[in-house]
Amino acid sequence: MTSLDGGTQPASVHEAPGLAVRDLGVGYGGAEVVRCPRLDAEPGRITAIVGPNGGGKSTLLKGIIGLLTPSRGTALLDGRPVAEQLRAVAFMPQRAALDWDFPAQVRDVVAMGRYPHRGLRRRTREDHEIIARSLEEVGLADLATHPIRHLSGGQQQRLLLARALAQQGRAVLLDEPLDGVDLTSEQLILDLLGRAAQRGTVIVLVHHDLTTVRQVAHHVVVISGTVVAAGPPSRALSPGVIEQAYTGASSRSQPHASPAPEASEPAARTPGVPR
Repeated sequence: MTSLDGGTQPASVHEAPGLAVRDLGVGYGGAEVVRCPRLDAEPGRITAIVGPNGGGKSTLLKGIIGLLTPSRGTALLDGRPVAEQLRAVAFMPQRAALDWDFPAQVRDVVAMGRYPHRGLRRRTREDHEIIARSLEEVGLADLATHPIRHLSGGQQQRLLLARALAQQGRAVLLDEPLDGVDLTSEQLILDLLGRAAQRGTVIVLVHHDLTTVRQVAHHVVVISGTVVAAGPPSRALSPGVIEQAYTGASSRSQPHASPAPEASEPAARTPGVPR
């Protein structure tokens, strides 16, 4: 089978490295919100999920990692069910999902990334080193003992990323990691994701800014209740696809950037990620 990328799909999903979603249906209260016939996120590249508000992007991520129980389908990582290897899949939720008034310190939140490995057992020297390194990577080492309620929006996002990095998963799924950040934090986050992808980590992120997605993603999945298109940005974000995905959802959402003609779209330039 030929994919939108122009390559040949593997004969069996069980043989494919990376994240493979097949016919996954996810919703609330018995009502299916999103159905994903197929999603492939390979190691070494950044996969972006885009689409209108209410299209099911966040719901799909939660279904993949089991925060919501799928009504159908499968989600596999390196050929094995994600549900059987949750410590290998780190998840960065939207920052609004956390109670930032909770009396916790910055390093306490990052330490939560080690929970899938240690549970409630005492953290080891290795754990402390991973926590410290993760804080250093996101530029929050000097704030390790600060209360989280004092963080800015960009610092909150970097803290959530540090928690995901501390888990050291085979895959990292991120729900709007660039929402509400300044340009400095945005570049830092993208640099870290680029380096993680270069190391072979599977990176899947939900983002709303189509211009940024065109610049940093290698593979794009457009979701509006189902998969509208999937492939490299020049094809998945073509004017026709954008019109199909967002028209009809315009009362709920509009893309943050007008689609550029295919011929003028730049190639993804995420730092550290080979094309």
